[in-house]
Amino acid sequence: MLAGLAGGLVPHWPGVHGEGLTAVAIGLLMVAFVRRWTSAGGTPPGSLLLGIAAGVSFHVQPALLPVVLGWMAFELWWSRERRKWLFSALVALGIVVACVPWGFRNYRAFGALFFVRSNLGLELRMGNHEGAAASMEAMERQPQHVHVHPRLLEAEARKLQELGEVVYMRAARREALGWIRENPGTFVGLTASRAAHWWLGPLYDPPGAFVVTTLTILALAGAWLTFPTLGAPQRTALLVPLLTYPLVYYLVAYMPRYREPLDWLLLLLAGAAIWRWMDR
Repeated sequence: MLAGLAGGLVPHWPGVHGEGLTAVAIGLLMVAFVRRWTSAGGTPPGSLLLGIAAGVSFHVQPALLPVVLGWMAFELWWSRERRKWLFSALVALGIVVACVPWGFRNYRAFGALFFVRSNLGLELRMGNHEGAAASMEAMERQPQHVHVHPRLLEAEARKLQELGEVVYMRAARREALGWIRENPGTFVGLTASRAAHWWLGPLYDPPGAFVVTTLTILALAGAWLTFPTLGAPQRTALLVPLLTYPLVYYLVAYMPRYREPLDWLLLLLAGAAIWRWMDR
């Protein structure tokens, strides 16, 4: 209840990037997996439907892939069901079934196969190049800096038009990886700074960073107080998205909206900590 009240006081403007839907997808998938782990186990139809649901969620946010893989890995380790490998295979089959139509569309449109979206190489280049900063906001404040993005530069737009989307994105990925190989120390520093931004908030905005840092500290306290009372399935359900969902975002330029899908989990743990202290 405390987490819900706190979340209701946080203004969120409607956006087109799907963070709100991603948060809903994480919650629904979490409930489904925990139910499988704490009941008699999965069933063939239920496993297939769960895989289809996971595959649909990837179209909302591809970064959910490592979250689902983490839950599936725990299930294989935790489950004592003799048919657990069959159930996991059915989940994987459901994911493939859900992803095939859009994958076929991509192949017809671009002549190449890729996972849902093609723009990871472009995002990598925007966050890893000469003069890059940890956050998009910090880079935009540099008067001499211009993002190498076809949305902003006519030359890049013409290059995209000439090469085609897939070839252009692959070239951007090669540029980013080449820069990373040549500047490993700078890349490690940027990655660490992006991770700090993720958990401590926008460091270029002290009031915002204070709020996010406070939430993170309270959530850690809530996990410390609450996890000993939970079973392994419940702890895993909470930890996997917190550990795996941010991984890809540590590699690209930070934007505050990226972490919104996990805010409800942090509010839930923070609310648990405050309730424990009130109860005492």
